[in-house]
Amino acid sequence: MYKFFNEEQGTAAIEYALLISLIGMAVAGSLQALGGNVVDAFSMVDDVLSSVQLQDDPFKRK
Repeated sequence: MYKFFNEEQGTAAIEYALLISLIGMAVAGSLQALGGNVVDAFSMVDDVLSSVQLQDDPFKRK
């Protein structure tokens, strides 16, 4: 039992896994909290881009 608790091989992988899971939970929580605002922002950008009328390409060769 002493050897099991004092062996340090593989601890870096466990630490990275815990860190990644915490970052994932933070991202998921912030997206859930800001989800409506993000969707509204993308909808606004979509409305603006769809209302823009494109003119002839000034770099197009004739």
